[in-house]
Amino acid sequence: MDPGVIAVIGTTGVGKSNLSIQLSKELDGEVINGDALQVYKGLDIITNKMPMDEREGVVHHLMDFLPMDQEYSVLDFKADALGLIEKIHERKHMPVVVGGTHYYIQSLLWRDTLLDTKKNVGTLSETQQQEESDANEKFLRDSDTATLYKKLQEVDPIMANKWHENDRRKITRSLQVFFETGECQSDLIKKQHALPDSERLRMPTCIFWVYSAPDVLNARLDARVDTMVKGGLFEEIQGMRKSVGPSTDYERGIWQAIGYKEFDPYFTALEKLKSECTETMKTRTRQYAKRQVLWIRNKLLPLCREKEVKIYLLDATSLDTWKENVGNVAVKIAKSFFAGEDLPDAEGLNQYAKEMLTAQRDLE
Repeated sequence: MDPGVIAVIGTTGVGKSNLSIQLSKELDGEVINGDALQVYKGLDIITNKMPMDEREGVVHHLMDFLPMDQEYSVLDFKADALGLIEKIHERKHMPVVVGGTHYYIQSLLWRDTLLDTKKNVGTLSETQQQEESDANEKFLRDSDTATLYKKLQEVDPIMANKWHENDRRKITRSLQVFFETGECQSDLIKKQHALPDSERLRMPTCIFWVYSAPDVLNARLDARVDTMVKGGLFEEIQGMRKSVGPSTDYERGIWQAIGYKEFDPYFTALEKLKSECTETMKTRTRQYAKRQVLWIRNKLLPLCREKEVKIYLLDATSLDTWKENVGNVAVKIAKSFFAGEDLPDAEGLNQYAKEMLTAQRDLE
């Protein structure tokens, strides 16, 4: 079998990092971070980075390296991660990609016309490209939603018709695709679907979905927020505020981290809103975990099923049996996968597998 990768996906707070460590130790692996916020320097509490003393000597890449005032896109991640995978393979090690930013990981595993197309490569100087990029970013940042929607109607009426006129996030994403590639997002999606199967998956891939029953996970996430508060979350947010000031675009870069904008009112009204902000952060964290599951079921699972790529759901509901139900099972499957041996039935692996591995595009 050609050199491949292991991907570990799942919701926030479910134990993905722990599994990546165990897999790396058993299979001579190196971890590639696939979380869009953990790339930033510092801010260890709010982005839930695994502490150095818990990484057990396993090498981690694309973590804790980017200044807070810089942005990092899925295109940046894909280019950096592919370069790292090549180097890790040269060392005869196993790349273990782990994170909750699932569209990052999906873009890495599958060739994607939308992401592999870049405008003006080789035709403009770096300065010209940067000037054009800055102008487009300023337009997206400073324009009201009605102006953005009108622009999208002009350049890509198909996507404009698909999105609600007030859905700024999706409108902005479609315009970003047009600005970055010079092509309509709708045209690129058509090209993507026309790619032969053999050209879609980049390399042999073993995917593990670490899953926990929602009621158990929600209680775990609430407790984690309380632990973050006790561990210095407020102090870390205060440091962020001092570095950039109170006027911040919460939809860009590191400032999207759940907790920063949720606690902004606290530092304006001090202790009066502390309890309310804590509960808001817990709610947003639970909502984020739900959206992560929806992404896997609506986006990733249909792609895996269509291309006959197996994804193994691991039951992480009980922390008492985590090693037996998650760690040991994943190591055994990964070793068999890359040895070309027979693999277990993914849907029969545990009580949640059959239900959750059914792709549902219509949940949102």
